[in-house]
Amino acid sequence: MGDTNFLKLQYFLAAAKELNFTKAAAKLYISQQALSAHIASLEKELRVELFTRTPVFKLTYAGKLMEESAKKILEIRRQLNNDIDQVIGLARGELRVGISYTRGQALLPYILPQYHPRYPLIEITLKEGSSEILSELLRQGEIDLVISTDPKLRAVAETIPLIEESILLTVPNRFLTSSFGDYAEDARKSFHNGVRLAGFRDCPFIMLKRGDRVRAALDEAFAAEGITPNILLETDNIQTAISLSVLGLGLTAVPEMFLQSVFIRHTADVEASVTRFPLAGNNAETLYVGYPRYTKPSPAASAFIARLRVFFEKGDWLV
Repeated sequence: MGDTNFLKLQYFLAAAKELNFTKAAAKLYISQQALSAHIASLEKELRVELFTRTPVFKLTYAGKLMEESAKKILEIRRQLNNDIDQVIGLARGELRVGISYTRGQALLPYILPQYHPRYPLIEITLKEGSSEILSELLRQGEIDLVISTDPKLRAVAETIPLIEESILLTVPNRFLTSSFGDYAEDARKSFHNGVRLAGFRDCPFIMLKRGDRVRAALDEAFAAEGITPNILLETDNIQTAISLSVLGLGLTAVPEMFLQSVFIRHTADVEASVTRFPLAGNNAETLYVGYPRYTKPSPAASAFIARLRVFFEKGDWLV
């Protein structure tokens, strides 16, 4: 199949995603007329209609079959190009990495400055989103790697474990004093084995919004102890939660690696103003890097995975 036919498939998938020629053409940086001509040519070649134009613009049954096949064909072509690059020793290509916004903040400042200078011809694209969205994008072949603690990732990907990570409760020191008085130091020592939330039931909490795995862990801990939390505010941004907690506004929960990252810690003196405790009963989660099942990683992806493994083995993120 020549490059022109691959281009037709790419144009078709764009139109199938948008279900609107005008929007698809704008994203492809071509005219609507050019896109329509490519789709018409593909329909003529296949001898079927791929879209119904009226009364509603949508994929036909043949179009749905074509969408599935086109994705597979383009993914096979990409894998083939990567294999050929590996054979002839070219460290070039594209790497599409899926990672949550929170994880990216903590991890990528360590990885990319080490990776990019060694592979300057590799174009890196980041896809940021929830674990569920990233797993689905990987399944559909739209990204090459996912970095996630989502256990469901293992159902759609080959996974490599990187590190065990706990969820930590960050407690402004003033709340230890106000909650436990003369016994604050004893409480501090006992909580390093796992903190119960009952002692802080009246304290304000800064929560991430529902849908975040850290929020889910904290909600489970509250439910296990039969506590209705005193929620001061909710935020999408974990760094906002940390900053407000450091300023003494309330308690919050964050992933262990996020707090240990220099690129997060430099904004506030965490040790001086808050104390961190693991949540009682909350088991550590495994952080994985995953790539599509039944495939092998591209040279670019393999190099990225290797850098991740070295990073965690050496503990480069630790302060």
